[in-house]
Amino acid sequence: GGGGGAVGGAVGGAADGHWLPRLRARLSSSLQASEGLRERLGGEACLTSGSLAMALDTGGALAALSTAEEERRRVFASRRRLLDELDAMSPQPSEEEVLESGSCFRCRSDWGKEGALCAHCKREGLYDAYFYSLFTHRRQRQVEVAAVRGGIADSAADPSRDAGAMRGNVGEAFLEDAPLLRLLSALSGWLNSQAAAEAAGAAAAQAA
Repeated sequence: GGGGGAVGGAVGGAADGHWLPRLRARLSSSLQASEGLRERLGGEACLTSGSLAMALDTGGALAALSTAEEERRRVFASRRRLLDELDAMSPQPSEEEVLESGSCFRCRSDWGKEGALCAHCKREGLYDAYFYSLFTHRRQRQVEVAAVRGGIADSAADPSRDAGAMRGNVGEAFLEDAPLLRLLSALSGWLNSQAAAEAAGAAAAQAA
C-alpha cells in the first residue's frame, strides 16, 4: 500500500536529483512558501509529538525538513547494515547451518528446541531496527497457537508434553507508515500541489 510506495519514492530515491533538495531551495527562497508549508504540516498527525514536531515548532518547515533528511540518512544506514549482514550469509547453507536453524532455541521454541541461536535470529535486531524505522503499529493482538499432536492441532494437548503446545504469540496488527514516511508523503504532496498551481497560473497568464 502506501508504505511500499513511500519506501520506493520518498525514502528509496537516489541522493542526486532527489526532490528534497529542490524543496529546500524553494523554502529557502520564499518565506511565504515556508510559512504556508509550516501551517499545513501543523495539521499532520505525524507531527503531533516527537523530534519532527519539535523541529517544526522551533524552526519551522526548514527545520522539520532538516530533521527528516537526517532521519532518512539513518534509515539508509540501517538498511545498508542489514543488507551487508544478509549478503555475508552463505548462499547455499551448509548441513551444519541447516541443523543450527532447525534447533534454534528462539525461532524453534514452539517445537521445544533448545539449541544455539541461529544466524537469522542473530540478525533479528538489525531487521527490527530497519523495519520499525519504516512502520509502526497501533496495537497488538494476542494469537493463540494450538498444540500439535501427531501433526493435528489439538487445543486440549498437554503443553508440558507436546511440541508447539498452546502458547500465546504476539502478532502485529494495523501496520502504519512511520512518522518519517508520513512526513515525506506530506512534503511531496505539498510540493506537487505548488507545481500544479504554478502551472495553472502560467497557463492562465498565457491565455490572457
